[in-house]
Amino acid sequence: MTIREGKKPFRLWIKSQPGKRCMLGLVLLIPMFAALMIFQYYPIVQCIFQSFFQYKITDLPGDFVGISNYKTVFSSDLFYTYFKNTVILYLFNILFGFTIPIFQALMLFQLKRPRGIFRYLYIFPTGITALAGLSVWKYIWEPDGGLANFLTGSLGLGTFDWLYDESLVKFCLRFPGILGGGMAVVLYLVTMNNISDQQFEAAKIDGANGWQILRYITLPGIKGMVYIQLLLSLTGSLLAFEDVYMMTQGGPGFSSTTLVLGAYIKAFKEQNFGVAMAMSVVILICTLCITSFVYYMQNRNED
Repeated sequence: MTIREGKKPFRLWIKSQPGKRCMLGLVLLIPMFAALMIFQYYPIVQCIFQSFFQYKITDLPGDFVGISNYKTVFSSDLFYTYFKNTVILYLFNILFGFTIPIFQALMLFQLKRPRGIFRYLYIFPTGITALAGLSVWKYIWEPDGGLANFLTGSLGLGTFDWLYDESLVKFCLRFPGILGGGMAVVLYLVTMNNISDQQFEAAKIDGANGWQILRYITLPGIKGMVYIQLLLSLTGSLLAFEDVYMMTQGGPGFSSTTLVLGAYIKAFKEQNFGVAMAMSVVILICTLCITSFVYYMQNRNED
């Protein structure tokens, strides 16, 4: 039946029925919401619940011990070592992995014709599995025959143990971020492209130089994206696991063990699941506090 015969197509009918359009949206959201609750929030609730028990796989959830697991976490010197390692790795990540993409995006933004080629070259490595990249960097940092010692030896700086040196291992884990690239560059570049051309033209007419345009137009224009990337960087550093596990497994000693890796060791190597879950809850609380603070600062600056 056609529109002339009195029956509207579905897209026109749903636009004319706001209430039913809302119900349709809710129905379509139910499967995704259910999956989110089952696979995201339910494990979190289970982790919080079981952190108050001495976990026994033969008698779940085990013996109730109250906050004993949390006392064990905060009374352990290793926990504060893990926390310090996580903070230092985050600071190195800010120095290399967070700031470099901003500069790369700013340089790309100044290009005209070849911008698309460079943008593709920056995004292409994200299609390579992280395992491959970590394997290459592990070889680079090898004391015997690695590229890093070859370069430092050629420059007369001597050779180093790199990943096997407690004072250098954190630097080595985060130095690969100096290459930049990835989705962050593309996101910054897209945000810059969304800044109105009229603002740049008006600034040039008023006699603004390149630095003034960068300071008063470009950087404020990408401020929202900077906050988002900062938040992702914070949470990513708190949850750092795969690169540390692949390259050092927390060594030498515990000099590169992060909070998440420490919880993994407690759970799957020491079989102390209760304390591991308590550590996970502490990590969750730290993540929520940092996320809330960054979100508050973002809203405050926007106001």
